[in-house]
Amino acid sequence: MRSRRPNHRDVEALRALQSYFVARLEAGDLAQQSGSADGQLKPASLTTYAAWLVRQHVAYRGALLAALVTPGEEQLQRAALVASMDVVAGTGVKTAADFDHEYFTEVVRSLLTQNEAVAVSTFQAFLSSFLGYSDTRFWALRAVSRACGELERGGAAPAAAFQLAALDVLLQVPATLDPATAPSWCGGVESGAMGPQEAGEGRAQWVSPRLQAKAFSEAWLALLRLRLSPAAHRRALEALPDRVMPALPNPLLLSDYLTAALDLGGLAGILALGSIFTLVTRHGLEYPRFYERLYGLLTLRALESRHRARFCVLADAFLASPMVPAYTAAAFCKRFARLALEAGPPAALVCVAFLHNTLRRHPACVQLLHRLVPEGQAAGPDPYDPACPDPAQSNALASSLWEVAALKRHASPQVAAYAAILDRDLGQRVKTKEEDFQEATAASYASIFNAENGRRLKAVPIAFYRTQPTSVLGPGVMADLPGWWFEFFVIALIIIATFTSIKMVSNVNYTFLGMVTTVLMVTANESRSLNDALTGNLGSAAAASLAGTILMIISNGLMILLMGLADENTGPSSLPTGNSFHTPSKPAASST
Repeated sequence: MRSRRPNHRDVEALRALQSYFVARLEAGDLAQQSGSADGQLKPASLTTYAAWLVRQHVAYRGALLAALVTPGEEQLQRAALVASMDVVAGTGVKTAADFDHEYFTEVVRSLLTQNEAVAVSTFQAFLSSFLGYSDTRFWALRAVSRACGELERGGAAPAAAFQLAALDVLLQVPATLDPATAPSWCGGVESGAMGPQEAGEGRAQWVSPRLQAKAFSEAWLALLRLRLSPAAHRRALEALPDRVMPALPNPLLLSDYLTAALDLGGLAGILALGSIFTLVTRHGLEYPRFYERLYGLLTLRALESRHRARFCVLADAFLASPMVPAYTAAAFCKRFARLALEAGPPAALVCVAFLHNTLRRHPACVQLLHRLVPEGQAAGPDPYDPACPDPAQSNALASSLWEVAALKRHASPQVAAYAAILDRDLGQRVKTKEEDFQEATAASYASIFNAENGRRLKAVPIAFYRTQPTSVLGPGVMADLPGWWFEFFVIALIIIATFTSIKMVSNVNYTFLGMVTTVLMVTANESRSLNDALTGNLGSAAAASLAGTILMIISNGLMILLMGLADENTGPSSLPTGNSFHTPSKPAASST
């Protein structure tokens, strides 16, 4: 047992010592040192042996505590834990109603203060196997309370491992327990310790239901008085409303801790506010600033955290009562609407869901959606003051939810569709129901992308190029417009036909040129429709705009070309004056 590197031989030696001392305890050798069972004196040799045996037992108990926290020796720790609990149950004290609670307290203290060295499986075995008994529950709570009190008096912040280990113990012990029916580790219930006691024998403390409840309350209050880490705060706050408060004799003792926890903000703040809400509604706590504190906790950081699901569910529950004033509900609607404009798509979906439920529960706030500008007045700034910390003074009820109209044009299609559904559903209150936060809070960028990627498209999207095109008809652009080559071919045929006509006709006037240009443009449009019908590609808005520009350039160029050819065929002409055209006279024939 003195080796610094325990191995399987140490485990075998520990189990052998365990068997030996358990037998000595059952025989009563450790309880009677100077007298025998019949009251007669023992020989000196037996007295010396008994004293030596007691010293060895004390050393054995210390070795068990050392083995219990030996780093890296899981098997040895498990064996030491079982042996230690045997020592606790069989000390051979006067009554079977009690056990060696002092040694048990040392076992619990070692598991808490040196938790980094204790294997996870060893600690879990202690939690699951030994805390469900009446006596072990009581003394484990007393051990936690004593250890936390010593740390508080020392003024040092407890280690994070100690905080979480103490929370594990407090959360593992039964919140309520009837000592008369629950089993005991020392066998006190089974041996009749609950009945009348003989003269001179004190009754065990753990058999009192009042003392059991007091130990539970003192342990929790002692732990919550320490400077806990954020993780420990969240675990404690999550357990308070449903598990801890119902078992406390006076839950109002948690008011100071919960009020201080509100300043942490985020999820810890909203969890603390949830416990305060329980104290207000069930235990008569007066807290007039409840909704003001809740209003201050609604920030963009809280909505974009990974705990926003729990945050929004609690906030939704706090505003579910129809007794909430309309101006308070309107302030929360405006706060969530503003946050929806600032937050990303996943958080914006949660905000819209919250708006939907709040407006349905408070019909007086629906006017914010469809408020019109009074006649004779021009539209002015929003009367809502988002910087006001008091929702009652924010003037939200005089405002309007113009943010919903902006959300209908959100960059994310899901958010825009959700906002449109909100506006539509509130006009049909009978046919719709409240939104489920579980679906909204489960949204993420990945889920939104997958939903959009799997949606069936009703129209062909516009062209997209990873690199910006450097020319109008570059290779990258023309690869998306294969049909335009057919149209250019038709235009080329029209140009050839036009030149042929010009060669055949000697007198070309402006009316003819206008007709030719019109025919060119109409034919180009018809060729585009014919190409679309043949290829099945209707193109896009960008392609149509580009094609229209190209056609206009070609048509104007052809007009200029034809006008020039016409001038060459007909000769010079004078500009028209007034309402008549004057044809220049032919030059006189020169004499030969």
